[in-house]
Amino acid sequence: MFKRDPVLINFTNKPSSNPYKIWMSNSLMTSYHIQPSEKIWLRFGSERILVTCEANFEDTVGLIQLQADLVLNHPLPPPNRVYMATFSREYKELRIGPIVAMLVEKRSSQSNPFGNISGFAYELNQYCLQHHTDFYLFSIDDVEQQHINGYRYHEHDWIQEVVPFPDIIYNRISSRTLEQSENVMNFFVHCQEYGIPYFNDRFLSKWDVFNLLVDQDLFAAHLPKTIKVIDTEIIESVLNTYPTTFLKPIHGSEGRGILRITQALEDKYEMEASKALDPPLPTVSKDGVLHFIDQFVPCEQYILQQGIELIKYKEGKVDFRILCNRNEYGIWCVTSSTARVGLKDYIVTNVSMGAAVYPLHVILEDQFTASIAKFIRSKLFELAIEICKTIDAKSDGLFGEFGIDFGVDQQGHPWILEVNTKPSKHERLSPHSSDIRPSAKGIFLFANYLYTSHENLKVSIRKE
Repeated sequence: MFKRDPVLINFTNKPSSNPYKIWMSNSLMTSYHIQPSEKIWLRFGSERILVTCEANFEDTVGLIQLQADLVLNHPLPPPNRVYMATFSREYKELRIGPIVAMLVEKRSSQSNPFGNISGFAYELNQYCLQHHTDFYLFSIDDVEQQHINGYRYHEHDWIQEVVPFPDIIYNRISSRTLEQSENVMNFFVHCQEYGIPYFNDRFLSKWDVFNLLVDQDLFAAHLPKTIKVIDTEIIESVLNTYPTTFLKPIHGSEGRGILRITQALEDKYEMEASKALDPPLPTVSKDGVLHFIDQFVPCEQYILQQGIELIKYKEGKVDFRILCNRNEYGIWCVTSSTARVGLKDYIVTNVSMGAAVYPLHVILEDQFTASIAKFIRSKLFELAIEICKTIDAKSDGLFGEFGIDFGVDQQGHPWILEVNTKPSKHERLSPHSSDIRPSAKGIFLFANYLYTSHENLKVSIRKE
């Protein structure tokens, strides 16, 4: 493991015939065994510059001064900030960093180009600054051959500027279509070739997740019956077996496109959509259900799932979101937990559709005794961690966070409802709090783990 030192980066206008001369504190020169006028590589993200070192005997702190004109040709660290530095004597490389970047979609709005993710990005930026880490946002359209036109936060806004390719990328693309586009796929290939780790590799569908978990004994009793191949015979069989059935889009998100079918009276069924319809769907016969599905539901894009009678709170449906991250040691842990209570008569509990957020223990203790509520909480956490480990181990790509949605039935039995590889950042117990939420801290900790791990600190010479 390389030794990491805090260093202050400044620009200077000291006269010099060599624009690639830098001045370092004598203490740093001594620590790194660098001789006066020795040439070393200075690396910041993908930017790698051959510089000549001179000692600055007036300063004893960890100060590195770069010539101001150097920034005209090279994307350098923003000045007057403290960064972490590592030096490889073997490769004669001084590495300043890390740079953590979030890959997002850029919207047409100039006042808020990054939409709902902006608040979370601001918190992550603040936490990175507190830990001597550079951070920026970018979209796939901002990527150039040798650099990125990223967005750093200055004063009160995100300002676009030329930045090097980062050390670590946090993938927050929220569109499956965009994520699978040629531009994005080529970019990820580029990252692999240059040794840039990116995490939250891709979306996993509901069917992908089910298949990764269903053959594990630990999860078998907690997974609702789920079917991918949907035809008339299968739908009839499921309607005859379960009082409530859900049709869910395989690639759906935020509760959109869900249909609940509930047996109301003999041979009559109520159909309810996740988005309130006016007029509402009628109560129909079984043949009416089959006809509706045939006409309006693209079954090849849906799964059929057993409905569970879950606990309610104030007449609203309840589920529990357990957010897990890999920590500074790369180990999966629970970062936060909340209960979400849907609006009365709504079939989903997504915050984007009006659900309220509560502390998990408040809802459990309202429904069960204190001891049983504590047991259920522990069981949810245990299942969440094991789900993360299983999906991470059995999936290609690198993942750093999962949002696992559970339901709990009247007997206190947990049910696995969904696993999100790009969990929503809308949900906060205190929406107006200025505190940095645990999930932002979790992203930094895993990114920093990737940066400081032995494999990632191996020096990789940038391809020209």
